Amino acid sequence: MSYFKNVNDVLGGASMAFYVLGFSAFVTTAVFYWGLHSSYANIIEGGFKDNIFSHLTAAVFWIHIAVGFFVILDAMYYKKLIETKLQVFVQTFFIIGPGSFNTLVVASLLSTSILYSDSYNAIFFGLQTNDIGLNTFETNLAALICACLSNAMMLALIFLPGSGTGVAGAKINGRVDANKLFF
Repeated sequence: MSYFKNVNDVLGGASMAFYVLGFSAFVTTAVFYWGLHSSYANIIEGGFKDNIFSHLTAAVFWIHIAVGFFVILDAMYYKKLIETKLQVFVQTFFIIGPGSFNTLVVASLLSTSILYSDSYNAIFFGLQTNDIGLNTFETNLAALICACLSNAMMLALIFLPGSGTGVAGAKINGRVDANKLFF
């Protein structure tokens, strides 16, 4: 069973919309992560030693790209990962963990962007808008919204009824088979 066949079986004609939505969410989030990095990369000298925010937001962007790569690998080798009991390991350490880290970092940066964005954006960040034409707060908020929506879609898929891998797919004769739960 491949992941794509599984999604097609469960979602039917809506599976193409799922793929388009997932890819669009990935690209949109990447754009906002890059915009966030471009905002923090221009922090005025002396504001922070060695501009740690620039490095942190660059890491968020590249982690997002790596997570996308692992999502594709996970989907392509879904059956093999299930059979070798590596599905949970890959999901935890290469997809959900890093994605959650990014979401938490972007959420924590929101307070900094609120504090300096409005009247001090040009003074603190060295520019009024970033590469995508938004101020730092707008970019930070949009990145957080995209990350949260992507996480919601991922969680919805984990618990997709009849998927065979989520909680709903683990029920056998009314009981939950722990061996099938997420494996």
